[in-house]
Amino acid sequence: MNTTTEDAATSTSITTTVSRTVTTTTTTISTSGGESSTPFDVLYDAIARKLPHAEVSGRVVMAGEFPVIGHEMVIEGKGNATLDAAEWEFRPFVVRGRGAKLTLKNLQLYKGQAPLKSSRAAKRFPPLADGGSVLVYDGASLEMHNVFVNHSKSWRGAAIAAYGASKVTVVGCRFLNNYAWYAGGGIYLAEGSNASVFNCSFERNKGSEEGGAIAVTGGSYLRSERTTYRRNTGKREGGAGIMVEHPGSVVISIDDLFFENKGVLPSAVGGAILVRDNGTLFVSGSRFVRNRARGGKGNTIFVEEGGIIGRLTNGPTEKDVEWPSNQPKPDMPMGMTTETENNAMATEAMAMEMETMEKKAMAMESTTTIGSQSLPPPRLLTG
Repeated sequence: MNTTTEDAATSTSITTTVSRTVTTTTTTISTSGGESSTPFDVLYDAIARKLPHAEVSGRVVMAGEFPVIGHEMVIEGKGNATLDAAEWEFRPFVVRGRGAKLTLKNLQLYKGQAPLKSSRAAKRFPPLADGGSVLVYDGASLEMHNVFVNHSKSWRGAAIAAYGASKVTVVGCRFLNNYAWYAGGGIYLAEGSNASVFNCSFERNKGSEEGGAIAVTGGSYLRSERTTYRRNTGKREGGAGIMVEHPGSVVISIDDLFFENKGVLPSAVGGAILVRDNGTLFVSGSRFVRNRARGGKGNTIFVEEGGIIGRLTNGPTEKDVEWPSNQPKPDMPMGMTTETENNAMATEAMAMEMETMEKKAMAMESTTTIGSQSLPPPRLLTG
């Protein structure tokens, strides 16, 4: 796979003599030369000792898997900090359990990969094949600020996967050229997890089946605001920007831009967004430009199998929504507003609806555990 200019700019190896200063709260690493670097073993030690804070600089090349994070920790990059997973050899982070929270700041996560779906670990616990850079599960939390996730791979959620009522917050982050062999080239949400995505960009991410940038399943919740989805692909089934499915799954898109996302094969539908199997979509003020489904079905938004349009305001109109010709018009319980004079009233109503959905998501987070019988499990493929 070709790398970008940004990749090349950070690919120079660094050899350093390292000294370490450790306090009760922070691990700091500095070099004796003019550049800084944090080697793998020192960062490993900081995680293993459950320190709450680590600062990294330079290029850290992984030599193995880090310990599972079960505590609160901040890992912060200084300067041009990159965590290199050694050409898809390792997944950088796993965060597990209620009370566990990982915060990443000012870093590049480069070429991470989860274990293969056929691996022994993934056969015992299938979510281990997901989340090429970060896997969050069993009620854990992840926050990312100004993080660049580049060229990661996994079965689902090539950059991030969240299970079991986990919580993900990403602000000012970039997701580029990540590849999921199944769904969610950028982010995969399952089992009542919820995510807030603000002022981010998803570009050229791929879901081999569906959800080129983000896939929302199993009663999960996504709020995306002021985020750009550009040239992502959902190869076989579509939803090249976002795919939402299953009862209780909700996507709210506010002031986003969906630009030139594409369903690749003739079977793909929903060039920008695919809503199905009783998933629900709300849109306010988002723009849709030159998105395409190769089969010609739902270049912008495609709704099938009981999908629900909660409300569309200040952006897409009814002509942007398509559905199978052999199915009735999708359920639109909150209506669809296209007239300017009604926009203020509709936006206020939508804000109230979104507040209700967010409260439900928070309630789910406090009550749902991984494998809960109250939510449909994520769909697993065999073979």
